Amino acid sequence: MEHNIFVFALMLFPSCLAQNTLNSHEEIIEFINSNQSSWTAGVNFAGKDLRDLLPLFDGVRGLHPDLNFTIPQMKHNLENITLPSSFDARSNWPQCADIIGNILNQGLCGSCWAFATTEVMSDRLCIQSNGTVKMQLSAEDVVSCCSTCGDKCQGGYPSTAFQYWDTHGVVSGGDYLSNSGCKPYGSSEFDNGVAAECHQACSNPSYKTSHNSDKHCGANFYQVDGQESQIQAEIYAKGAVSVVFTVYEDFPYYQTGVYYHIYGAALGLHAVKIIGWGTENGHPYWLVANSWGKSWGGLGGFFKILRRLHQCGIEKQVLGADSRVCFPNPEDDVTRSWSTVVLSTVSIVFLLIVLVFCICSEKFRSIMFDSRIQHIWMNYLENFNCASLFKPSSENTVYEPLKY
Repeated sequence: MEHNIFVFALMLFPSCLAQNTLNSHEEIIEFINSNQSSWTAGVNFAGKDLRDLLPLFDGVRGLHPDLNFTIPQMKHNLENITLPSSFDARSNWPQCADIIGNILNQGLCGSCWAFATTEVMSDRLCIQSNGTVKMQLSAEDVVSCCSTCGDKCQGGYPSTAFQYWDTHGVVSGGDYLSNSGCKPYGSSEFDNGVAAECHQACSNPSYKTSHNSDKHCGANFYQVDGQESQIQAEIYAKGAVSVVFTVYEDFPYYQTGVYYHIYGAALGLHAVKIIGWGTENGHPYWLVANSWGKSWGGLGGFFKILRRLHQCGIEKQVLGADSRVCFPNPEDDVTRSWSTVVLSTVSIVFLLIVLVFCICSEKFRSIMFDSRIQHIWMNYLENFNCASLFKPSSENTVYEPLKY
């Protein structure tokens, strides 16, 4: 009871200080550190005006562009689940710790929606394959090629990024200057805040796997119930989740401790991934991976935010999905099937032409009308199944959750 009163008091505290207007980074840092002890503020983005970094703080346009779209809901049965008091996906799945703990940097592009989702995709791909498939899926691929995901570097929708993973697949691609994977994050987005054109080919010349072969897909994308225990159960069972929260003027100064909003106006909506939870100095928190690089904050790019009571709305838009094998690519099924039909038709026409030519040949007729040859020929025709020539290839495509 006392703990709930304390948390409720923290939620009310910012409104009591909202009238304060501070003019410099130093004043804001001093105000934060002198008015609470839950978290520590310090200098990030040294020498930069936060107004020039708004794409970093406001990269989410909403839950889904279609207001009438219904996202499938996930609610876990908690009867047989014992949730630990603290949890870190990196230690729970050590074979995937380097993927789960990989902090990326979106640069000047408002692409947090693509980073949060592809990081969750990468984590779950590794976890579901028990560490046999370890790759960072490409935020570059999603930002540049997902036409239904929003406004690219001006913000997007995490839910449609998961849909894109399901319907199109996403190739591998590491951070800016990593030279890792098929499509590493590019200079256009990182330095200029402008999305590159979409190309259905790997941009990394040293990567040897073909673009289509490199794709991995998702399945069963859903929204997790916003109760604390439901979010915990989802992370405990399947790994990180993608979430959205409101960034206020104080958050960019975060260094250590358990963050809660204490000063300033809202700057926008930001997408991140939660990988665990715990308690620090009596303050319950979510452990969160940001996408502003390893040098942001004092935890190597991670931060802790107050858990419960939807601090900054972080427990309201929680998304997850399963991974699956998607090669052959679902988009290729129709093309592949029609290719089979065309090739089979051409082959039949060619055989008919040859057959007609041979029948017209006197020597061929003398051989073919031999009783022994006729017997072999008739047996072949009786056992031949023309339908096999037109058997579609789509049955080779796997749509079940990933299994190894």
